[in-house]
Amino acid sequence: MNPSSLVRPPLVFVVMAEAVLVTGLGAVSWHVWQDRFGAAQAAVSAPPPAAPGTSRLPASAQPPSSPPSAAPATPAVGPTPGIRTDASFLSRMLVELNRVEQVFEDLEWRVTKAIVDGIQQYLEGVVMPSIERSEPGSGR
Repeated sequence: MNPSSLVRPPLVFVVMAEAVLVTGLGAVSWHVWQDRFGAAQAAVSAPPPAAPGTSRLPASAQPPSSPPSAAPATPAVGPTPGIRTDASFLSRMLVELNRVEQVFEDLEWRVTKAIVDGIQQYLEGVVMPSIERSEPGSGR
């Protein structure tokens, strides 16, 4: 391949256009990334805004916060997120899985048997008679 053929105008223009498109796509992706995750990080690290009309005191000059007067009510305990691991649930799921697996296995064997029967019928009904007719001295 001739190196000068790589710098001919149509190929050079296509490569330059592709480079511009990839650069633009990269810039847009970078800005979207920064908008999405930069704003979230800024919101986490920024102090809460002061109420209108009040001035923010330095942390050393703020009065200590008083403990809450009543303890917050604890939320009701519910199921934890994730996979259940209790024995009765796993037993029911395994029984159901085994039942479904048995259905698939039966279907697979029926399909396999139908294919084997079809092949055997084709061999006995089509292939073997044509071979017997073509053999010399078969007595026919």
